[in-house]
Amino acid sequence: MQVKDKPLRLLLGEHNPDSEPRKGADVIVKALEREGVEHIFAYPGGASLQIHRALTRSKIIKSVLCHHEQGELFAVEGYARSTGKVVVCIATSSPAATNLVNGLADALLDIIPLIAITVLFPYLTMLTMFKCGSKVLRQFA
Repeated sequence: MQVKDKPLRLLLGEHNPDSEPRKGADVIVKALEREGVEHIFAYPGGASLQIHRALTRSKIIKSVLCHHEQGELFAVEGYARSTGKVVVCIATSSPAATNLVNGLADALLDIIPLIAITVLFPYLTMLTMFKCGSKVLRQFA
């Protein structure tokens, strides 16, 4: 499929403007559906909740929830080896993305096709949490 030859609205499907506005997470899920993704391995977190909500609305993609990011990557590798398909995994921000590194390096060395999606935690939310957290810590100090 050549993306450059088609208007974006055709790639993403028709959207009813009277309904809820389309979010970036919905666009990601729709793009994955169009690429034929059937399973996504994921470790949910605060920053990636919008994607997980969008995945619950998908009738095509099934989520496999994992208990740790490193285990998630090794599960992805096993699925890719057994099916021969490109597999997608999703992790939340910062430490979760770091936990993917060992599995990504292993997949690279073994030539396993996969897509890893990580989500950046919004800076303003993080700053607000830090300010609130530091106030709480000062109260207990």
